[in-house]
Amino acid sequence: MRNVQHYLRPVRYRKHEPGASSASLHACTLVSKCWYELSRRHKFAIVKVTDRNGRFEGFFSFCYAQPDVVTHIRELTFVGGGERMVDWGVKPFVFRYEAFMWILPSLKSLRKLTFRDVEVLGELGLHGAPVAARAPLACIDVLEYRLGHVQAGPHFLMVLSSLLSVTSVGTLKISGQVHRRGVDVGVRSLVSLRRLVLLEVDFLGEHVGFLERILAPGTLRSVTIQCNRIGASRPQSRALSRFLSSDVARNLISIDLDLGEGVKPDDIPEFTRPMLGAALAACTQLMYLRLGIFGWYHSSYGFGESEFYIPMPQPPMLVPLLTTLPPTFRILVLRLRVRCSEVGDWWADCVPYWDLDKLDDIFAPRTGRFPNLENIIFDVHPDEGNCCVKTVEEYDAPLLPELQAAGMLRTRIVREPWMRALGYPFHCQA
Repeated sequence: MRNVQHYLRPVRYRKHEPGASSASLHACTLVSKCWYELSRRHKFAIVKVTDRNGRFEGFFSFCYAQPDVVTHIRELTFVGGGERMVDWGVKPFVFRYEAFMWILPSLKSLRKLTFRDVEVLGELGLHGAPVAARAPLACIDVLEYRLGHVQAGPHFLMVLSSLLSVTSVGTLKISGQVHRRGVDVGVRSLVSLRRLVLLEVDFLGEHVGFLERILAPGTLRSVTIQCNRIGASRPQSRALSRFLSSDVARNLISIDLDLGEGVKPDDIPEFTRPMLGAALAACTQLMYLRLGIFGWYHSSYGFGESEFYIPMPQPPMLVPLLTTLPPTFRILVLRLRVRCSEVGDWWADCVPYWDLDKLDDIFAPRTGRFPNLENIIFDVHPDEGNCCVKTVEEYDAPLLPELQAAGMLRTRIVREPWMRALGYPFHCQA
């Protein structure tokens, strides 16, 4: 037990337990046999392995030698090169996939598995091995890849599809870009997945082309996609529309889309707007939708404001997306990154760009389109953290009279960073 201390990162397991560190839990194991068993269950619950001086191999050897200890691991993170080294651009360390596969059956309590800046390589022909014959080898709630500096090419996708085929995964989360490059990733059987999270994506087609190939139709229930300037590229809009219209996504009940920083409605061609609306309509069980949009045109090039950036009336954007939603729909959340005036007004900037004033015509009870509708929620993210921000109730005149009269319109002022909310459920049934 002394040796495994090299592979543990001291953590506070609960905020209200200031002494729950690796050292204090180690001391608890010395009290009695009963304390020994109870303490090490918590001591080894969260393990982080950083590959310095061959620690990946050392950790695998420890798992072979102490299978009774590794059964307590609930969250396991592999970091390539150390967090600071990754931040400095050091090449990620190599993770041997086949060595991990042999210890995976011993991780009986594993619920979250994370790879951060790790280049996963190894032999994929494991389907005839004894471990693969006992699939699923583990039931994992969350499988996360934070790619960072890793070149995630076809080999990474083959490793991912192989791992998914021998484990049961609830949520797959990928942060960063993959490159399929036309390679057809073969799978032995289609994979069932309930929740998918794609963050910091530049080329959405690479991701969804792979996912459409490996996911079983109808099993996916929730999807989150944050694609950089998804609206500014026609291939991005087409890829998103194709994925949401596919058999893989037909039973989605929750969709969370972030349209990207700096996107304004005229970045999204008019002919693709009905296409996206039809794709959302194809999700016939959809109940929850969240859209992240910038409430004004934000220039990332540092140009000062001029008449070019003054809000001008644009063709409808939200109307083509939202009018055809299925009758099962319940909650719409609009994440709005806004500029506020001195008195806290943000509505005046949003309306010329995004047709928010049309939400009454789409969702008001008189339309009869959405009998199960519960709320329309504005999550307002002010661009300056300490500025004054009005709620919808604080405006002199109702912004959306019918929805407000029906008690269906809510405002939440969010002062946390924009990206922090992505990848987390935005409703109780996500």
